[in-house]
Amino acid sequence: MPPPKGRLAFGSCASVGHLWRGKMGMMLELQEGDDKVVAKWAAACAERVLPYFSKARPGDMRPKDAIEAVQAWVAGRMPADKVRTAAFGAHGAARMAPERSAAQFAARAAAHAAGVVSAIDHAAAAGDYAKKAALAAAGGAAAEEEAAAQQEALPKRLYPLLHKSLSNNEK
Repeated sequence: MPPPKGRLAFGSCASVGHLWRGKMGMMLELQEGDDKVVAKWAAACAERVLPYFSKARPGDMRPKDAIEAVQAWVAGRMPADKVRTAAFGAHGAARMAPERSAAQFAARAAAHAAGVVSAIDHAAAAGDYAKKAALAAAGGAAAEEEAAAQQEALPKRLYPLLHKSLSNNEK
């Protein structure tokens, strides 16, 4: 059964070769390995901004654990349920960070990167939060650099999945 309209899911809900409706009504045919490519991309986004969280809350390893969990899932070393648990932990860390701070946005990026194992639209949120973290920490130039790094790291055919995040107008 396909996921609800506007929600792209992997894992038990997705099938290679099926068309999925993404945000803004875009369609994309999933290929084998797309889930891993997108999860790796989301983890890289979160990892680039993790220092903003680590500086603010050096003893809280939950966002780092979430990034490592999704990386382990990509490598086939961790089941999805353990990655989801790590995602919830990173969301908890975000709640402990100062409101609308680079640290909070970085923790959210990590949580959503880990959330990709459940639903691929979490990847766009990971990218968006990474740009917000860069903007909050270092200003517009840093957010532009993050946006450029995101766009460079993802195969063009997967852009429809992450349309909002890859737009330079969304920071």
